[in-house]
Amino acid sequence: MTSLTTRLHTAFPHGTFRRHVLVLAGGTAIAQTLGVLTAPFLSRIYAPSDFGVFSVYVSILSVLLSIASLRYEFAIPLCETDEDALQVLALALLLVPIMTVLSVAALWVFRVALLEWTGTTAMGWYFWSLPVGMAAAGFYQVVSYWAVRRKAFSEIARTKVSQAASQIVACRRCCRSCQRDTNPWFPRVSWPSLPVFGAADAGSGGPLCTLSTLC
Repeated sequence: MTSLTTRLHTAFPHGTFRRHVLVLAGGTAIAQTLGVLTAPFLSRIYAPSDFGVFSVYVSILSVLLSIASLRYEFAIPLCETDEDALQVLALALLLVPIMTVLSVAALWVFRVALLEWTGTTAMGWYFWSLPVGMAAAGFYQVVSYWAVRRKAFSEIARTKVSQAASQIVACRRCCRSCQRDTNPWFPRVSWPSLPVFGAADAGSGGPLCTLSTLC
């Protein structure tokens, strides 16, 4: 084990580009693995039609995320000075709540047409969790790009793992709290509990997005 650790430190010295790639890739791989481990349980808790509605939910949320900060977060790592980067960071963070409020207005105007067009009228009042997810994931995106500029790749990797772990915890709590059917170990519940798994998943294109396309 010591020899392997020494080889890794030699091949990926601290502070190098290869080390940063290894940390990010490792964190993403662990997060994806945790997500895959929950997939069999989620597929038993929810019906395929629930994942269809959830897929539409994630798709709409992904579109909203593309305008959450008007993509100003992309400029944060590119600024020449930290002062300029802080100004762009402040602008992006300010835009997130503004665009969230505007999205609430747009969703209110087009809510009926959007639900009918996507065939997801069963989404109901959980349609209004979209702005909440937009705000949460929007702030996360902006702060993530600031972390990239500060080369805080370990922190980014930990957040990805913690997101996947929170999905497992939420899945376990859902299993305990939902009403059990004929199968006492894998009860099926209606789709509205799914948003608890998905706000961050939409921004990262995580395992639930993949699972929702397969079911």
